[in-house]
Amino acid sequence: MTDAGPARPAIARLTAVAAILALACAAVVAAAPGADAAARASTTVRIASVRPASGDLLVAGETAVVRGTTSANVAGERLVLQRERGGRWVGTGASAKVRADGTYRIRFTARGMGDARYRVRFPGTSSKAPSRRIREVAVWRWISLVPYVTGGNLTVGGANVAGLHHDRVLRARGVDGGRPDRGTLALTGRCDGIVVVIGVADASDPGFVAEFAMSLDGEEVLTGASVAAGSSAVVALKTTGVAELGLEASYPDVPGARTGAAVWAQPQALCRARPLQP
Repeated sequence: MTDAGPARPAIARLTAVAAILALACAAVVAAAPGADAAARASTTVRIASVRPASGDLLVAGETAVVRGTTSANVAGERLVLQRERGGRWVGTGASAKVRADGTYRIRFTARGMGDARYRVRFPGTSSKAPSRRIREVAVWRWISLVPYVTGGNLTVGGANVAGLHHDRVLRARGVDGGRPDRGTLALTGRCDGIVVVIGVADASDPGFVAEFAMSLDGEEVLTGASVAAGSSAVVALKTTGVAELGLEASYPDVPGARTGAAVWAQPQALCRARPLQP
């Protein structure tokens, strides 16, 4: 019984020492990741260009290529391409390994419309620090112009032209020798070009003819394009900086009183931003 008293202080001292050792070990473990991160070699990723695989404009849905260089220690490593969407970086599914000379080339499908941000990222390894580079580019998109009718007497609907059905057309009902029909479409300087099929609806009277004209900001760029019933033609125009596209169909005064429908089928524009609604 006389030995029990002195033992208690010794046990307390041992417990305190053990606690100090535990805290010291925890501090070493906590510091280890930081030490490893600091020891990783720095890396660099650069973007030289983000361009379409062909053509001049980066168009949504088409193939594009991002090219660049890296620091020498990234050769052989894989880079990933991401796109910013809704404030978050999301994967594009595209990646590539860095060549031995430190260059890379990533092919991807362009997405979005207007100013888009892409990021080339090296995730890093146990011995190399992560790095990334961001580039903002303009992405263009083909859109339907049907919602942007600003004036005239054209109507919206569907039509069969030259044996093909078109869901979205602008059309006008005409008669031989009758008054011309007109319409305007807003571009508001946001579109680089337009493509439209002009024709006469298959349901028109045999022999019915329409003559098409088109203008850009009031300047006529197509005139006297004559199309007969059941026929069509494709028109493509450069529209950089143009505010308004004008459409007109007239009907030659020929014997008889045939009727028919002049049609602008699937009018589309390549735009950086959607035209402003009137």
